Amino acid sequence: MNYEFQAFRSFTAQMYWMDPQPINRKYWRKDRSDEQWEVEGIYQRIGVSNRLDNSGWLHVGRPAETLNSTGEGLYVVNVELPRFWFGCYQDDDGRYSYDIRGAQLDSGGSWPFNNSSLEISRNGYLGLYYVFADAGADPLIHRMTLWRLEGFDPSPIFLAEGGFEVGIQLLGPSGKRVGQSGEEMDEGKGVFNYMKEQKGDEGGLALKIIQVGRAQP
Repeated sequence: MNYEFQAFRSFTAQMYWMDPQPINRKYWRKDRSDEQWEVEGIYQRIGVSNRLDNSGWLHVGRPAETLNSTGEGLYVVNVELPRFWFGCYQDDDGRYSYDIRGAQLDSGGSWPFNNSSLEISRNGYLGLYYVFADAGADPLIHRMTLWRLEGFDPSPIFLAEGGFEVGIQLLGPSGKRVGQSGEEMDEGKGVFNYMKEQKGDEGGLALKIIQVGRAQP
């Protein structure tokens, strides 16, 4: 199987997660508009945690906060909100796969995970790891992790900057669907929502497209 890198189909985006049970409106921050609630309340933003020695685990939740385990009130989770780069590859059968990397923070500040690759830990958790291969390199030679976006069409005619693409399933290299896994933090601090390839809760991915035709993060 051969892969051809296609820069014109590559893009940067913010990632969101749609849980089967959206957050209750009464817990939503009062400074958010109804329009922001439709996007950020139903589709929860995917960020990158730096709570474990800058570990880079992907986190599902509202910007820098989430509900505690009882569903009452909020607690702060130290999560950075990045844009991700999706480097598009087409194989011999015409199927599309993606090299997903950290691109930059929304704030534009410095970030240790720029150009880091989305990988899977031994226990099935998704996180950003340092990568040696250049963007657009041969994924077979460099043993790169490629992801599939089931339900997503990367054709430029459909890929509009500022567009919000929904109903996507993120599939790992083995073809397994990625879900989210809530795990208890320290006592009284609620649940930390990881993204996980193995035994994750069902849901869907959404992408807010930032820039199309980007050949590197």
